[in-house]
Amino acid sequence: MAGGNSKGTVRSVVCAAPSYLKRYGSPKTPAELPMHQCVTFAALPGWRTWTFVVDGRLHPVTVRSRLVVTTAEAAIDAAVDGIGLTQLLSYQIATAIKARKLARVLASFEPEPLPVSMVYGGGPALLALKVRVFLDFAAPKLRKALAPSAQSDRPLSGN
Repeated sequence: MAGGNSKGTVRSVVCAAPSYLKRYGSPKTPAELPMHQCVTFAALPGWRTWTFVVDGRLHPVTVRSRLVVTTAEAAIDAAVDGIGLTQLLSYQIATAIKARKLARVLASFEPEPLPVSMVYGGGPALLALKVRVFLDFAAPKLRKALAPSAQSDRPLSGN
């Protein structure tokens, strides 16, 4: 392929407010999810079914939506308010995790990270200056934001 790319990854993460986990408990396996209230983000594919890895195989779980939202921000706000568990991409919840407003659950069952790339056509000699300036600006910021330590890959809820 002509051109280039700058790669990173994001994870699909389930999290909840510490207040929710204190009140309802933390699910220990994906099979416990139907017993929990969930905030689902309708913009993600398969929002009614969350996928996990169980015994090395993909395992879909249909969740019970207490609230369906159309923005990641609304899902985060609802989860922070203790309405239920939510599943979002790691970069979307990184700030709330770092601030301990949300805690990851079921981390050991998360699917493999999803690739993220900045892809552009043409070779370096054909790259428009404004595209090169944008890539030079954005690529290091994305690398830093999508780095495992920036995404709080360590579970905060003890899972």
